[in-house]
This record gives sequence, C-alpha cells and structure tokens, in this order.
Amino acid sequence: MTHDEAIAQLQSLEQGVKEAMRESELKIAKEIVQDAKSMAPGSLKNGIYFTQTEDGTEIVGGDNLAAYVNYGTGEFAEAYTQSLPAEIRQEAYDLFFVSGKGHGRANPFFTSPVLLHSEELLPTIEQELKNLIK
Repeated sequence: MTHDEAIAQLQSLEQGVKEAMRESELKIAKEIVQDAKSMAPGSLKNGIYFTQTEDGTEIVGGDNLAAYVNYGTGEFAEAYTQSLPAEIRQEAYDLFFVSGKGHGRANPFFTSPVLLHSEELLPTIEQELKNLIK
C-alpha cells in the first residue's frame, strides 16, 4: 500500500466514524423525542423536537414553561432533583427549587426519556462502528 492509499483509507474511515456517530445520535434523538412527546401534557408536545447539524444533535424539550412542568417547582423540584444523576442534579436544583415556595409537582416527561435513552447511545455507536469495519 502506498502512502497516498493509506491516507485515503484513513480519510474514508474518519468519514465513516463521523457518519456512524451521526446515525447513532439520530436514532437515539428520535427515540427520546417520541417518548417525550408521548409523556408530555397538552400543548407541550409541540415544543419537543431535535435538530442535527455537522456539529452534533440537539434535542429541545419545549419552551421555558416545559422545564417547570418537567422538574416541578418548590419542594417538589427539591424532591425530584435529588433523585437525578449527580451530573445534572445540582444544576436542576439551582434552576427550579429557587425560593422553595412553588407548588408544581414534577412531571418528568423530558428528563425520563433522556436518561433512559442516553444509556443506549454508546452501545448504538459501538454497533455502528462494528458495521463500519466489516
């Protein structure tokens, strides 16, 4: 194999890896959006979607109200956010507990599907990469 052929193979592999990542992200994003829409109350369903660019995939869980419905407010937000994984617990608590005077129960229509399906991302990427090198 010549130097140029080796470079071409590596570039092709790099493009394949990028495409495997995009396909994996797309698959998981579709599942999250579908589950979140099925769990969201009323018109909040309409604000749930994803976009995909060359830089990655973004999933939007709705407008500002949606976050308060998802996490709850006051003591309900405090109770719910304490059940979240450490990597998101503090930020959610800081944003939604606020004064502790709110009275909206958490309805985790968005967080639950994100947590569930995010665990599937790495195995999905691994499978896409295995398909790439066959």
